[in-house]
Amino acid sequence: MTITGNYLSLPYNPAAALKTLLFYNGEKLLLDVTERVDFCTPDRRVYFNCSRWKGMDIRIVCEAGNTVICDDCTALRNAAGKMLIGQSDYVPELPAHRAENRPFIHFMRERGWINDPNGPVYYKGRYHTFFQTNPVSREHRNMHWGHACSDDLFHWEVLPEALRPDENGEIFSGSAVVSGGKLILYYTAAGGITRLSQGKKFEICSAESKDGRTFTNFKYSIVPTGESRYSRDPKVVWCEEEQVFLMLVYRDESNYLLYSSENLASWRFEQLIELPEDSECPDIYKLYADGNTSRPFWIISGASDRYLIGRFERQYGDEGTKNTGAERIMFVPEQRAGRLHYGNASYAGQSFFGTPDGDIKRLTWLKTSPAHDLSAGQLSIPMQMSLVTGEDRMYLCAQPVKELERLYRRQERFVNTATGRGAEAKTQTLCVLPHSALDILISLPPAKKGTVSFSLFGCAVDIDFYRNTVECCGCTAPLRAGDGNSDIRMIVDRLSLELFIDGGKFYMSAETVCDYNLDHFTVSADRELVLPDIIIRELIPVAAGSPAEDADRMPDAEQPGAAHIALGIDIGSTTLSFDIVDIDTGCELESFTVPNDTSLEGRSYEKLYDVDRILEKVRTELELLTGGGKYPVPECIGITGQMHGIVYVDAGGKAISSLYSWMDGTGDVPREALGNKSAAQYLGELTGAQVATGMGLATLLSHTVSGEVPEGAAAVCTVADYIAMRLADRTRPYMHSSNAASLGAYDLRSGKFMTDALENAGIDCALLPEVTDGYKVIGQYRGIPLAAAIGDNQASFFASVKDPDGAVLVNIGTGSQISFMTSSFGSRPGMEVRPLAGGARIMVGSSLCGGRSLSMLESFFRDTVRLVSGAECGGAYSSIDRYLNEQLSRGGEEAFRHSLAVDTSFCGTREEPRRTGSVTGIVPENFTPEELIKGFFFGISEELKDLYIAGGGRKPKLLVIAGGAVRKSKYLRKVLERLFDCRAAIPACGEAAAYGSTVYAQVAAGLEPSPAIPQSKIIYK
Repeated sequence: MTITGNYLSLPYNPAAALKTLLFYNGEKLLLDVTERVDFCTPDRRVYFNCSRWKGMDIRIVCEAGNTVICDDCTALRNAAGKMLIGQSDYVPELPAHRAENRPFIHFMRERGWINDPNGPVYYKGRYHTFFQTNPVSREHRNMHWGHACSDDLFHWEVLPEALRPDENGEIFSGSAVVSGGKLILYYTAAGGITRLSQGKKFEICSAESKDGRTFTNFKYSIVPTGESRYSRDPKVVWCEEEQVFLMLVYRDESNYLLYSSENLASWRFEQLIELPEDSECPDIYKLYADGNTSRPFWIISGASDRYLIGRFERQYGDEGTKNTGAERIMFVPEQRAGRLHYGNASYAGQSFFGTPDGDIKRLTWLKTSPAHDLSAGQLSIPMQMSLVTGEDRMYLCAQPVKELERLYRRQERFVNTATGRGAEAKTQTLCVLPHSALDILISLPPAKKGTVSFSLFGCAVDIDFYRNTVECCGCTAPLRAGDGNSDIRMIVDRLSLELFIDGGKFYMSAETVCDYNLDHFTVSADRELVLPDIIIRELIPVAAGSPAEDADRMPDAEQPGAAHIALGIDIGSTTLSFDIVDIDTGCELESFTVPNDTSLEGRSYEKLYDVDRILEKVRTELELLTGGGKYPVPECIGITGQMHGIVYVDAGGKAISSLYSWMDGTGDVPREALGNKSAAQYLGELTGAQVATGMGLATLLSHTVSGEVPEGAAAVCTVADYIAMRLADRTRPYMHSSNAASLGAYDLRSGKFMTDALENAGIDCALLPEVTDGYKVIGQYRGIPLAAAIGDNQASFFASVKDPDGAVLVNIGTGSQISFMTSSFGSRPGMEVRPLAGGARIMVGSSLCGGRSLSMLESFFRDTVRLVSGAECGGAYSSIDRYLNEQLSRGGEEAFRHSLAVDTSFCGTREEPRRTGSVTGIVPENFTPEELIKGFFFGISEELKDLYIAGGGRKPKLLVIAGGAVRKSKYLRKVLERLFDCRAAIPACGEAAAYGSTVYAQVAAGLEPSPAIPQSKIIYK
């Protein structure tokens, strides 16, 4: 047979006996492979790459054991006269039904076998990974190095095999580095396994590439591996401290050989390292403990993820080095070996060389083998590694890479979920899960007793607080390394389940086949437990290519809204919210949140956030939401966010400080330069305005007099203004009056900052941004009009109040607010006038405690149970709600009768930060838990009613309810209705502030003439 095609098509049957095919050119043996070929009753066809032999005459001999079955298989034909071994220029595409057996987001070959990842590397702007593969069938033999590359670690382009078996043996594991502009592979030539390599031993070899695709300049036996015939799996890294390359090679048992080289050409043996309870596939990389660059450590791990943490030192050799008397580079462990992996699927993890951000990312092999499929084995979720100091030792931690967030499609969240005894049911269904890959984060309480179990797609994850364990698919891992809270992050895909436990200190993987008939996500417990937070994120499949090419999106003719949607963003303190609104109907098509986990450590009175990490998170979501995928390209983008706080930016618009948030206490610090007054007090007295700590100008003044304004500062702005500025590619912030007024010392009548007074105080007014009161587009993001950011209180008002005439908005979440339209410019005690837009104003009163009072009450009852019984009760919210709902079910005045008076200003007020709350009216008959509960609920509501009266409010026509605390509590809503003597309505939108920003943006972009039109489309439950 003359080879004319790229592939030989071979008859195959997975039930057939193994046979060896020997490929000859004349009398020269070119290669031998072992497969389950079947010339009589083939089940399918498999494909073998023969492109390197094009133009050659090939004879194929088939043997089984020592018996020759056929001395030239190329001549065999079936009953119809068709040749049994054919040729093809390509491998046929997979049948559509085969996709049902493939993972949604994990990398897996369409055909063939995968095991160890080899040589993950970043080269010429792309991520590359190689991997052990048998490209012919789904069994472990005929080892090649497969090759794939990616821009984002999830959408992989499969390339031709990089390394193929030859006369030196099959191609076993290794690594890759970049040096001198070349990509260099270090691999194991596994001699002696094939007929062609008989008599040869395992050797460490290398190959080079200048384009990342074609490899040449092969070198063999580059490292003397000593006595062991099977030394293998070279891992090469650059060691900055010693200015050398290091190579770690597996020798035998739990032993590894360390070599060094200054030029990648000559290698010197340094040390024998033992890694207890592990073997094969070493990995080595540097991490900084707790992110502190002054505490570098090196990690050495084996295929089963046991690991050592230590440093490299120059020492004189000892018996272990076999180089007595010579100075050597020695690895010195800092502590005993640790264990990362506790599952049954992950093996042979390898870190990337040369990542652009310097982070340590890695991949492992997941041992998956779906029945009746053409492939087996997949790569793990890409992980980011870190080193964390615990109570007794340092822990190597793994978490999914942040690039996974780009695949987030939508999410559901469950806060303070009560389960077990005392809940509505011992086993309860939280939701019906989408039939896709999922990223699930479960926050767990610091319980010491009890069990809780989660079930999804036929898999169970069992948590035992007694034994401090997590069990899944027959495997057991620790739940937490010390006392306190823990968490479990699950990456669920069609063929695998990966658990990252206690911040990633423990990793568990399991092969499973998700049964999508069992799509209810259930939780059960043996006692009452409150689960603080559960977040379920659906992930976009990657099989179709890029997120914008999502195969599951609706056809164009079915896309909701056809062409008219608005996108809203809310930069909150704990979450970043996104809302997609149909402009024509006002319907919220989708809303979701991602965590704002960017808080930073500072001084005791500071509350800081990393604004550029917030920006990165927003950009990640916008790339998906504005790409015309599931929904049309938005016609406008609105932004809102937490007010009052400030960030400093330079002349180019880049942040040069953290965000000093609305909770920051810098403005409350007494300063000697201000006569030992706080900046908030001093500025309030100077301007006559209501200025509180956390307001940006109080923070700015405090920094000014203490010399803490960052060098190079050109402007200050709120976090929402900063995000808007950067998205619009502006270099100076543009501020809406709703945000400007939140900074303090802002004159509503003139629409300007009180610059004369601010300059007298010493503030550089050149730092203040330009302000607008109107509806303003400040630029474009990917061609989409981007509106100025507005305050979150104003945005919530836009989203909630359908008819402003006579309506009052009550928002009770962590804090609480009350607001209504006003024609006044003058503030009242506890109430301040804030600009809305276009000259309109609202009167706003805020309680700093508000809904936090309920958390205090719940904590008090929980602590009481622990004090009295010595046991954890797991949470008291469900008991409180049950009691109040029982009161409502009885009807009549008795449900609301109470005699304890609770002042819920436990966190002070903006004007009186040190004010305290109180419980009064106590007599022997009313000092009961039931009276205290009612007192708290009435106290929260009465504080808002008092603010409303102080602000000049009259009997309202409608009470509009917003905020998680009041939405969840029917009793609290009824109390508010009684106190305000009017009915309550709840807006249907899930993320009010984000929704409201779209109302403002529609007007700013000229899509609507006034906010009254989009507000008229607001839907109440």
